[in-house]
Amino acid sequence: MENPTPTFTPTPTSYSAKKDWRSFAVLAAILAFIVFTFKYWILFCFNTIMIGYFLFSELRGATIFFAVVLRILLYPLGYVKKTFDKRIRKAEEEFRKEARLTNNPLLKDKLRREWLARNKKVVFFDWFYFCFYSMNAFVVGWIFLQPFTQARIGQGVLFDFLVPNFPMTTTSYIPLVGMADLTKINMTLNFLSAVGAFIVGAFEVTFHKKTRRKDLLMYLVMFPLGAYFITMWVPSGFEFSLIVFEILTIGIIIVEKIGETKIFKFFKPPVEEKEKKEEEKK
Repeated sequence: MENPTPTFTPTPTSYSAKKDWRSFAVLAAILAFIVFTFKYWILFCFNTIMIGYFLFSELRGATIFFAVVLRILLYPLGYVKKTFDKRIRKAEEEFRKEARLTNNPLLKDKLRREWLARNKKVVFFDWFYFCFYSMNAFVVGWIFLQPFTQARIGQGVLFDFLVPNFPMTTTSYIPLVGMADLTKINMTLNFLSAVGAFIVGAFEVTFHKKTRRKDLLMYLVMFPLGAYFITMWVPSGFEFSLIVFEILTIGIIIVEKIGETKIFKFFKPPVEEKEKKEEEKK
């Protein structure tokens, strides 16, 4: 009986990578969309703050109201991001397994491009997420960088009843800080926002299993340092809104983890339970 001839995958000696112009066009279109919506997002955020001032008659309450509204609106975006992150981690593990089977740089590049082609939706969403959150941070900082003058508010609000009585109440008591004017720089609030960013990062690493070196560097180093150094010249209203946003984020993470416990297992959709069991088997 003859032995069967072994089969093997030929190693390419040449490989011509084709540029995916369609993907570049989609990424450019996403960036153009963010740029186009910039002025409308400024208008929305500014009017949300002024609605908060109308309700609470102080900038502290207005900032808390704004941060809560913003966190609620951005929650679906964060939920989709978390879902895509789980999918991309699985895809990256599969890619690493395939890449270990060869030392040929041409084949590795081919595998990498095939992987990107299979995960275009995730790449597009991550780009949109990055652009949108960058725009949002810039918008909030820009709002507090500009003085809350009668002329500016009169031009910026959509409804006349949102124009407050002047002078506005911008100084209030904040725990751990004392009396703070949110239209001026406050280094204590700046430091607390950086501490809050580190705590949020620690929660992400611990509860969402973001333990890759890139994630650890981003959540435990880059975000806290960025929260401190990038915003240290911005009026403290920005840092205060960031602190409220961080507190809400920590609360959401805790609630989500409670929802994943056995106590709430009965309420989980059957599909989700099935996927979780399959992952545990693997």
